[in-house]
Amino acid sequence: MAHSQKVGLDVRRDGPSRRRWAAAGIFLVALSVYIVSSPGRIDMVDGQIRYDVAQNLLKCHHPYLTDPALFRSTVLGWDGCFYSHYGAAASVLALPLVWIGKHTRNPLDETSRFLFSLNSCLWGALAAVVLYLFYLELSVPPRAALAWTMVSSFATLLWPLSTSTFDNAQHAFFALAAVFLAFLSARQSSIHLALVAGAVAGILIVYQMYFIILMPALALAVLAGPAHQERETDLNQTSRIGTPPSVGGRDRVSALVRRFETEIRDLLSSDPEAAKRRARFKYFLEAASLGLTVACAWNILRFGGPFKTGQVELMGQSGYTPFGNPLAGLLTLMVSPGKSIFLYSPPIILGLVGIRRLLRSFPYLGWTVILSSIILLLFLSSISFAGGDWCWGPRYLTPLVALWALAFPFVPVRKFTRRLIIGVVTLGFVVQLLGLSVDHQRFFLYRCLPDYFWVHPWSYFRTSALFARPAELISVIRDPVPATAKSFSPSPYGALVTYCIFGTSPDIRRNARTWMRNFMVFYLARPWPIWMWHIDGCRRPISVATWMSGCFAMFVLGVAVMYRGL
Repeated sequence: MAHSQKVGLDVRRDGPSRRRWAAAGIFLVALSVYIVSSPGRIDMVDGQIRYDVAQNLLKCHHPYLTDPALFRSTVLGWDGCFYSHYGAAASVLALPLVWIGKHTRNPLDETSRFLFSLNSCLWGALAAVVLYLFYLELSVPPRAALAWTMVSSFATLLWPLSTSTFDNAQHAFFALAAVFLAFLSARQSSIHLALVAGAVAGILIVYQMYFIILMPALALAVLAGPAHQERETDLNQTSRIGTPPSVGGRDRVSALVRRFETEIRDLLSSDPEAAKRRARFKYFLEAASLGLTVACAWNILRFGGPFKTGQVELMGQSGYTPFGNPLAGLLTLMVSPGKSIFLYSPPIILGLVGIRRLLRSFPYLGWTVILSSIILLLFLSSISFAGGDWCWGPRYLTPLVALWALAFPFVPVRKFTRRLIIGVVTLGFVVQLLGLSVDHQRFFLYRCLPDYFWVHPWSYFRTSALFARPAELISVIRDPVPATAKSFSPSPYGALVTYCIFGTSPDIRRNARTWMRNFMVFYLARPWPIWMWHIDGCRRPISVATWMSGCFAMFVLGVAVMYRGL
């Protein structure tokens, strides 16, 4: 991190071979840590639904659901079958893992569900690789790029979300990869890379159709000039539409407005280079529209209309409104004890500090990060479920966490600032360890919270899973598993250990604390290497010793390969 002052150095002389070695090592290290720290089971009903869709795609070549326990969380389609209201991507991309699990000798599909639960681990590790390569393109020295990649991977919300069956870490990968490819298309003046970048961004729409609102912001990265024309000046200087020099507030705003006016005139001019930049922007959006086409086809297949996702119908069944208080939503995501992004990902503070220098050196990239954040925050603040519960932290902001990590190396490093950086990173690391330690649903069930408690606009100012977690962890470490805990988890299929947790029914919610004492899952640490030792060997989905040995070997190999690349 101390090398972040050397951002101006050109590290591209390090050759593609060393980059590949370092990237491969980063992938192996991140993947091994993510796998070992994962729950080893489907940790939320959202994941269980996506698993059932993947299972039926393999078995019946159709995306309907056949698990009757999930019907209350699904919607009837035009053909009378039950369907998920989620997009296709999370289920389709998990098909290889589910297929491998189906070919193991486990008649209860425990191994298949275990492997499915690792899907986000793969994409989270790939996000780390993309971020490292992105840093090198931004002329960050290799060792500093590695350090900041580790910060993003293990001191932010990307870590717990990369171990979850929620698909938000996958969103982060595709958002980051799209911006990276868009940036490369600008540097190389490549239409083809702009098309690929747009297609990658379009996959986000296949996950959730609301991501269409981010496409113009992500496409801004293609508007920069080629590398030989780009002004990668010292970070104390100002680039074309970056922030102006240190002047008075009014003069600064005026200078910024003038820069925007100049840039818009340049983009609209008849200059051949301006025409190429407009073409890249256009092709990015056109390629992204492929994702919209796939999403619409998926909706037609299930519900008979291109924009029928099933979400409106499900909300009607649940009886809650999708719209919330925008002010309460914004404050919830920014400063609330229950969902503040700065509490759950403290290094984002470093991104805010570094964004000014990122704007100066790579202005279009900086504005991609800023405008993407503004658009997504405005949208999420206006919906009643901005926090994305039941979960750990503001999971819908995970793509922004990946984008803000681009500004980490641009933090000005001085002696005092270095101590602050170390403190913020350490705090972020501790917060993520807390998130990985205990099942996240324990917090909500122990407090007897209703299913839709978050409809109240200020609910996250009264409850905080983060502040409650230290006491929960101490309880798990100190107190033995209750003698009444005869089952592993509350699910409709009590013999299964990898099936998702089902909550209480309204009639027993008042006694939820007593009810929880019947299940081991609430009194054991969350990562699978711990809880699996407490169940009979014949019920385990995998061989714990074999998988632990494999992950350890993967980690050591990753460190060795990474060292060779540096």
